[in-house]
Amino acid sequence: MRLVIRVLFLGALILASAVLPQFAAAKTILVFAPHPDDETLVAGGRIRAAVLAGDTVKIVVVTAGDSAGGVDEAARRAGESVAAAQLLGLTEQDVIFLAYPELGLQQIYNAASPTDVITSKAGQTQTYGNRGLGGMDFHRYRFGSPGPYNRVTMEQDIRTLLNDYQPDEVYTVSHFDTHPDHLVTALLVTEALVSLKRSGTALSTKLYQGIVWPPTADNWPEAGGCAPAVPFPPLQMQTQLEWKRTLRGVVAGDLKCQAIGAYPSQVTTHLLSFARKDEFFWLSDFGTNLAITAQVTASSENTSQGRLRAVDGFADGAPHDATREWVSASQLSGAWIQLDWSSPVSVAQVNLYDRPDRGENVLAGTLSFSDGTSIAVGALPVDGKLLPVTFAPKTVSWVRFTIDQATGTAAGLSEIQVLGVPAQSAANVAPHFLEGPGGNSDRSVLSAETATFSVRANDLNGDAVQYQWSAD
Repeated sequence: MRLVIRVLFLGALILASAVLPQFAAAKTILVFAPHPDDETLVAGGRIRAAVLAGDTVKIVVVTAGDSAGGVDEAARRAGESVAAAQLLGLTEQDVIFLAYPELGLQQIYNAASPTDVITSKAGQTQTYGNRGLGGMDFHRYRFGSPGPYNRVTMEQDIRTLLNDYQPDEVYTVSHFDTHPDHLVTALLVTEALVSLKRSGTALSTKLYQGIVWPPTADNWPEAGGCAPAVPFPPLQMQTQLEWKRTLRGVVAGDLKCQAIGAYPSQVTTHLLSFARKDEFFWLSDFGTNLAITAQVTASSENTSQGRLRAVDGFADGAPHDATREWVSASQLSGAWIQLDWSSPVSVAQVNLYDRPDRGENVLAGTLSFSDGTSIAVGALPVDGKLLPVTFAPKTVSWVRFTIDQATGTAAGLSEIQVLGVPAQSAANVAPHFLEGPGGNSDRSVLSAETATFSVRANDLNGDAVQYQWSAD
């Protein structure tokens, strides 16, 4: 559903922010920070708003921050994270330190064996620390002894946190972030959510991802320091992430500025530039994405680009990571991928992401359903960005996407998401945000000037969507 509004403004207004959903109280929220300070840069304002709403908030700091100054530097930076958290209204026990090696996550993640133990730049081979939850690193707190620096342990810690806390919302960075520790943190969190969902864990988590080091040449979002009255400028990236699909909301920029300043070992005018009027996130709803738990079949597949790559939680692909695509085996017209569920589901939206290879693209396709209905789909965006297909709720047991026409040597998708709920569920799901506001956004609207903008959302229960707009 699209809402188009024409507004006559009687005063100057910066239309730069769509609104984050109305956050109800009594939620559990985890914030995963690759380094001590990223929690504040990405979600300091969200943390403060959640504290004021009475939510349970836990900050998880993945690395020890010890690459430059060793264990002494790690202790200093842990203290800075605790001080910043206290400024935002949390306690030291709300900060959880995993204490994996700074600048070592990629080495652990890509090791030849998941049990290979690496030695960090600080000379450590296992987790350590004496701050935060329990006054120690999380693995020792939870399992009784430090955890070795390998992929098995790192994945275990993140899965354990998600399983223990069963968060309603998770905030972290994107896997398109160019810092290797940020990239791996995003991979680990998403993979853990997918793994837990497939194992039968009843997670309904919404994953919100920001970015700190975007794949751009400029020094975004440089403002020369704190700018609490100025929204984030639009971010231009050649990835599947689109600025028009960010959820954004006003935050306490002055307090966020103070919290960033609580990291004296790290603070620069560039980092202070993250203290803005708003914060932004891209949303992945693991609670309503039924594709993750489906049985997946396909007409054909490449050995390294199999069908499960299209339901791995990542809208990705070449040139960033071609292994995260489903690619048919030299098949164009007629290639298909199908998702089956053992029990009926009610679905109302399918998100399609083409492979971001401009030489191999889907020009036309068909969505077909077990109830005998079908929907014709036109060309998918050639850069792999989202094409949402929305429709009235259908109760089905399978969904198939057939590629009717394509260019290149082989057809496929980087991701397919099917949004809905189990057919027997009586849950009322919040409307699913698609994009907006578009039009006159991201520029000043002057006195007595008319602006037109639009917002798109889809309700998975088939209810009428209500929109509320507010501005300061």
